[in-house]
Amino acid sequence: MKKLMIAAMMLLCVTSAFAGASDALKAIKKAKTYAEAESLLKQNFNGLADNAEKAEAYNILVGLAVDYYNAQTTAMASNELAAKAGQELTPVDTAGMYAASYNAVANAIECEKYDQLPDAKGKAKPRYHEANVQRVTNVRLGLVNAGQAAAQKNDIDGLLRYWGTFLDTENTPFANAKAEAGFLGQVAYFTAYYAAQKKDYERADRYCDIAMQDSAQANDATNLKFQIASENLKTKADTLKYIDKLKVFYASHPESEAAFGTLANLYNGMDMKAEFQALLKDKLAKDPNNSIAWALKGQAEMNAQDYTNAIESFKKSVEIDGTKPVILTYLGFCINASASQIENDRAKQKAMYKESMGYLEKAREIDPDRQQANWAYPLYQCYYIIYSGNDPKTLEMQKLANGQ
Repeated sequence: MKKLMIAAMMLLCVTSAFAGASDALKAIKKAKTYAEAESLLKQNFNGLADNAEKAEAYNILVGLAVDYYNAQTTAMASNELAAKAGQELTPVDTAGMYAASYNAVANAIECEKYDQLPDAKGKAKPRYHEANVQRVTNVRLGLVNAGQAAAQKNDIDGLLRYWGTFLDTENTPFANAKAEAGFLGQVAYFTAYYAAQKKDYERADRYCDIAMQDSAQANDATNLKFQIASENLKTKADTLKYIDKLKVFYASHPESEAAFGTLANLYNGMDMKAEFQALLKDKLAKDPNNSIAWALKGQAEMNAQDYTNAIESFKKSVEIDGTKPVILTYLGFCINASASQIENDRAKQKAMYKESMGYLEKAREIDPDRQQANWAYPLYQCYYIIYSGNDPKTLEMQKLANGQ
């Protein structure tokens, strides 16, 4: 009897060991195309026996996507040779190739998830990891070209799909840091920019953090990160909390003009005058040739109608960097405001308007469409005083100032 029981147990073990694949997995294995296999997986996912079958099913999708991607890239390479030899070219499904790069990466991530899970005995025995690292890593780089193609078509959703997936898988085994080093930061910055345009601020902020690691993109990415944060401050408590966070960042990154400018603007917006003045004083003490600091100082003085000091501050800013039409316009406005207060000295008044005109005409030259600064009205004031109200220049500027 004992022997029979042992034999029965052995039979059970053999039956278990050689149990066949589930019907769901068998159907997926028979699929000839990616679309067919993907549809079967979605329909029959709950019919897969265990995590091992789920990993295998996703691995099948990876294989189909990689094979299609490689077939298209091979055809493209062959066409280059054929074109040189004057031979007929092979049709290439570029859109399908880009979709395949996304599908390969997305399914490799899912395969990895189930492949790493322990089996019934509590042991993890990945079957597909090494092979997928080998075949998916290069295909993942195709997401960069896919995103660029979407950008050229102004397909922002496609751009976010492809470049977003590329960035979201940066810390997976399928990333190739060495191959990506030259363009990762740029891709991250532009993806962050377009994510912000779509008001997907959480993604935009994440991609800014990646872009900030690239010295060439760090300044623009930091500016964008702070802009996103500032625009999403809903309450006074939110703002004060963010100011505290920004102070910590600025303390460890004193070279960041974006952090300095954002912190100054927040102090201004919250009417934190003492903190604002202390920030400017500290900045100018350490960096007396900082154009932004002088401009912010001038703006605060202008808002307080302290035109004499505002003119001095704006002039220092312009001496350091005369390429900002907003600062040039503010300077012209302040000179005009100061000139208008002069009484019984027409020559001095006219001289000040002429000085103002020089700054405002430079602002016009830099920003002719007034996208950054509205220089038209203060320049009209200058022309009116210097040339008279009937002069063609004055009349032209009057039309611009009136929006005609």
